[in-house]
Amino acid sequence: MPNGQPTPGGQNQESFWKRNQKMLVRVIIVAIIIVGAVVYSQTQEEQENGDPVAQNGNGEEQNGEVNGNGDINVVDGTEEENGDVMEEGQDPIRTEGETITVVVQRGEGYTHTARRALAEYLRANPNEQITTEHKIYVEDYLQKRITEKDRLFSGNEVGYSEGEIEGAIDAALDLTEPQVNNLSKYVPLVPSLN
Repeated sequence: MPNGQPTPGGQNQESFWKRNQKMLVRVIIVAIIIVGAVVYSQTQEEQENGDPVAQNGNGEEQNGEVNGNGDINVVDGTEEENGDVMEEGQDPIRTEGETITVVVQRGEGYTHTARRALAEYLRANPNEQITTEHKIYVEDYLQKRITEKDRLFSGNEVGYSEGEIEGAIDAALDLTEPQVNNLSKYVPLVPSLN
């Protein structure tokens, strides 16, 4: 019968979609808006919290975070770069007493500086027990211990004490086998550690 009235058998000729089309479209649009707002909110929080940055195999930077279980949450994104250039004559890394000081280069964050400080420490103090998975844990451990995280610019300096680095290495070596295995899936994201 016309106008969507029930047929004599009591069944409606119109499909569910036709009857509820406007309502379903509105629900879908509202759901998309909510998901978009949640994603935007999380992205803003991660940028403000200064989460660690790892590079994937394509040289793109990704934010990530190692939690207490050795898990890393990786989220796509890039660090902001600024146009500052390191002054001539500045060493990118120097050791003064018990402190390794890293001069920030363009596009680097705290995880990059921790990675470079660890590499310098391991050059002077080789340790055969340290795997790439341990290095990932150590760099995150170190960057999380920085109490005052200001935005980094090329030429800034970040210092790490050898005691902090040794403590981070000890914590990494105390990880359980499942924790280390979990970190291994992130090794391809940081080819510079191999």
